[in-house]
Amino acid sequence: MRKTMVSILLILVVFSSACIEDVENTDASGTSAPSGSANPTYLLTEVPYGVIELDTLAEYGNVTVVRATYGYVIFRNDTKVFLNVSEAYFFPWGFVVAETVPEVRGIPIVNVRIGRTYEEDSRNITAMVGVTRIEAYDYTGHLLWVHEPQPPYIWEITRTDDGGEGYEKGVSYPRILISNSSEYLFIAELPRSFGNMVSLPVSAGDVCNYLYVYGGNGLVERFNFSSSGRYQVNNEFLLSAGNYTVFGFQMPYEDGSPNYGEVLLFNGSEVIFRRRFDRDPECLCDVIHGWARIYPGGCVYFGLLEGTGFYCRGTFRYIKKENG
Repeated sequence: MRKTMVSILLILVVFSSACIEDVENTDASGTSAPSGSANPTYLLTEVPYGVIELDTLAEYGNVTVVRATYGYVIFRNDTKVFLNVSEAYFFPWGFVVAETVPEVRGIPIVNVRIGRTYEEDSRNITAMVGVTRIEAYDYTGHLLWVHEPQPPYIWEITRTDDGGEGYEKGVSYPRILISNSSEYLFIAELPRSFGNMVSLPVSAGDVCNYLYVYGGNGLVERFNFSSSGRYQVNNEFLLSAGNYTVFGFQMPYEDGSPNYGEVLLFNGSEVIFRRRFDRDPECLCDVIHGWARIYPGGCVYFGLLEGTGFYCRGTFRYIKKENG
């Protein structure tokens, strides 16, 4: 099984100018769930001529998944098909693919005015944006579930403060992290703020930091990490090894300086370690450093304050780096 953390940064420059310049000021919710086909014929096909089978990725009873040139070959009983995607996640119950396509959707546009006071408002508009769908199928090609991350938002900033007048605009897509353990898929959705600001817009609606855990039957659990402030998190990581997954991030203050960090370790879908780490008032260092190492037995290292955090078999230790 593939044991790697894949980060998908959804910045689609080719759509940005269309989103900002050619939008239509009409109300649209853009919140309806996507519909998936019962049989993904565009994904599972006959094995094309010239495809070379490489190494075996996974074996689940009568199913064998082989990495191949341009995709994957899936053997099931006495048949084989070609999975025509560049990246997929495989489980005993099926496989998951993530695709980003352009769509006309209803999304918020956030207007910010910064002068003697800070003012913010939003409205819904229709715009062309990149929509990511994360879809799960069983090995016969039937759709199991669909996850569509929270949509982006368009922002416009007008400044009349001491820095002089100015105008900025852009599209803010959430940062998407995906990782898979033996049985579960983990999806972290981390919204990006606008311009060089740290705060997430209040008027954009449900813009929150989420971690989702999915199994073969759909959503198992969702975690919301936005309760203590609407800020863009940083130094995030999400990775798996065997049946274990670790997720961590750092929450800043409004000025961008480190506030606290949080780390969660899962065995399957069960949280076996969760701890918040506060900043050191005598050190301006990061609380969480944005890296981790995890092993199939569930032991994990991660950068913490002036050293390293280490958790293994129910015991946590902080190892401070010696100077020199």
